Parts: sequence; C-alpha cells; structure tokens
Amino acid sequence: MPLGGTFAGECFAPGHERWQPGEQLLRSCCNSGYAEGECDRFPSDAEADAVRFLIQEDDGRTMQIAYVLERRHYPAGQGSIESPGTGGGLLLRTQAEAYARAYRERQSA
Repeated sequence: MPLGGTFAGECFAPGHERWQPGEQLLRSCCNSGYAEGECDRFPSDAEADAVRFLIQEDDGRTMQIAYVLERRHYPAGQGSIESPGTGGGLLLRTQAEAYARAYRERQSA
C-alpha cells in the first residue's frame, strides 16, 4: 500500500461518482492500481490504471511531487505537481495531496 496504508475516498469512475468502495475493493484495486478487469466500475477507455508518486523536493512548506501514470503495467505518462498548488487534473491532484500528507506524517513519526 502507498506509504504503508490504504486511502479511502470516493469513486471517480463516470456514472459512479460519489460511490464509496468498501475495504476489500480499496485494498485490491483502488489503492493498488490495475483495477481494469477487477472492478466493474473501472472505465475501459481510461488513460491509466495506476499512478505512482515520488517526492522530488520538500522544503517544509511546499513539495514537488513527480508522478508516473501506468497502463497495463507500462508507463503511460509522467509529470509533476506542486503541493499545495497546481498541476494535474482534480483526481490526480487529490491523490498527490493525500500522498504528500501521508509522506509528511511518516516523516514526523
């Protein structure tokens, strides 16, 4: 699991917005990626089926977070997001912010 824990949230799949997956689906698909064929809500035309994050820089106030989109276990795109701040779409930015919070929590523990 990302940084050792699972994240909860709402489904962003078209037609299933605001639906909240249960613990089993969170662990097996939502938090791990590669949900295509595993979750009937996952859109078959999605750009990516997993995203991986990496903290590139952290000055204590802001972070530069690199990401790699994956599709069927192959790279499908890349970029970076400043946290808090800009970059990526709403879903990607929300996931990056959750990753940044988990990273900071682990650093302070």
